Amino acid sequence: MYKSSINNKSVVLFFQLFFFISTSQNALNKENDTLSEKDFKELKSLFFENFENKNLAFEIALYTLNKAKKENYSDGIINSYMRLSRVTRDNLNLSLSYIDSSLYNAELYKNQYLLAESQFYKARVLFIMKNYAESLSFYLKSREFFKNESYMYNLINYNIGFLKLRIKADVDALNIFKECYEYEKSKENNYGSSSYLSTLYGLSIAYAANKMYDTVSILNKRGYDLAKNNKRFNELDFTHIEGGNQFLKGNYLAAKDSLIKVVPYLKTIDDIANLSIAYYYLGRIYEDLDKPQFFLSYYEKIDSIFKKKKFIIQTPREAYVGLINYYKKEKKLKKQLYYVERLLSVDSTLHSQYENLSTKFFEDYDTPELLNEQKEIISQLDKSSKNYKYITILLVLVTVILALLLRSSSKKKKKNEERFNKIIQGLKTKEEITQASKTKEKSKRKLEINEETIEMILSRLDSFENEKEFLKPKITLVNLAKKINTNSKYLSKVINEYKSKSFNNYINGLRITYTIDQLEKDKTFRKYTIKAIANDVGFSTTEAFTVAFKKNTGLTVSYFIKRLNS
Repeated sequence: MYKSSINNKSVVLFFQLFFFISTSQNALNKENDTLSEKDFKELKSLFFENFENKNLAFEIALYTLNKAKKENYSDGIINSYMRLSRVTRDNLNLSLSYIDSSLYNAELYKNQYLLAESQFYKARVLFIMKNYAESLSFYLKSREFFKNESYMYNLINYNIGFLKLRIKADVDALNIFKECYEYEKSKENNYGSSSYLSTLYGLSIAYAANKMYDTVSILNKRGYDLAKNNKRFNELDFTHIEGGNQFLKGNYLAAKDSLIKVVPYLKTIDDIANLSIAYYYLGRIYEDLDKPQFFLSYYEKIDSIFKKKKFIIQTPREAYVGLINYYKKEKKLKKQLYYVERLLSVDSTLHSQYENLSTKFFEDYDTPELLNEQKEIISQLDKSSKNYKYITILLVLVTVILALLLRSSSKKKKKNEERFNKIIQGLKTKEEITQASKTKEKSKRKLEINEETIEMILSRLDSFENEKEFLKPKITLVNLAKKINTNSKYLSKVINEYKSKSFNNYINGLRITYTIDQLEKDKTFRKYTIKAIANDVGFSTTEAFTVAFKKNTGLTVSYFIKRLNS
């Protein structure tokens, strides 16, 4: 256990995957002969031995996956996708795609153990992506399966503890870390191990979040002393907690010494969450000491992290309040306006991370007040400008355009709702039925094909549809004609006249109808990535799937799934 810290998108993922493979190919060329001689147990060991070399580990996992598919070894397929997800965390969308494939195969082969393990790793990816609601959901599913397996149960609980801290569920987090700590103490010869120190670290943060500062200092002293003798855990992690703890106790001198000492270490390991917190506490110390040249610098570093990484958590958010208040006091309107707008952007980012969680964090937000302040500053700046008249005209035009866009958006939303409801209710008007009947009668007169042959083709198309053979990838007119024992010219004519569609539209229509049915009936299916759904229903690319879905329904896939989940 260790410390936790459609179209165009598919093309980007493809090239990222291609680059990942190509950059590591040279490293594996010498290993290929060796890999072919190893069984699955040996390949697993080799993967973890080379885990730090992500390119080589990726290639070993990919080789294992291909071997498992060739030998139809389900455990190997599921585990290989899981390992590929773990070594592609630098590309979160790719990592998520691999873990979704692991989940899909675990469900397909009904392997409950590996399904629960895949759920755990998906929860970790979602946490890094700051999708806290879904992350918690997958952690809880995994924990339920492992409730009788102490190691995995505790590992999941540990990760849930940090998630609870992130969403300000501080009491829950403390109770979870207490449970984890009792588990670590119960293990033989575990005192001072990495897992023990990691748990002590989480427990210390949880006590700090619950304002039990004296207990935090005791735990930090114990953790610091033990970590000095542990090669895998740095004692400065406890120094960082104690720096924040001393700040909260009002001991600014001790806090500053600890925090300044720990900043270079946090930069080295790229721990931007804790680095942001350290910057905020240092800024607050200098703000209280009325030293703007220092506190502005630390607060601006937080904004710099947000610009580069699009990362922010609740505590460093308050740095923007300090910046706004300072520039308001100094009557520097442009700077004040800049940080008001930055804070609105920060709050929007935070809201997207927490909106599906039952948290009271947003009750403290003052968005209306910020918007009023923004409006007032703009007004003051406009009045002082020689171009005030032109800016006013521009604002009026923007307002009109926005009103028109909102009206258009409202109409589009209403239209999408009508389309969605019609799909779900399975409506088919009498006019459509009559038209279909007329088309059939007309077809019998038009086609220069023996009626017996037509009936044979239609009957075999019914079987093709009922047996869902349209889900197979790379279906062509020629190979389907061959399969149903006719020629492609006859098949094309029958489909055009009796199905009122071209061959490609006929196949795609069947796939989309099946997709809609599965999405409506199967909540698990809705959780797959769009890429995974596309592959599952026979499309060779995500782009082809999303275009076909839009063409057949008038809706996007993401909108349809969102409405089903609402």
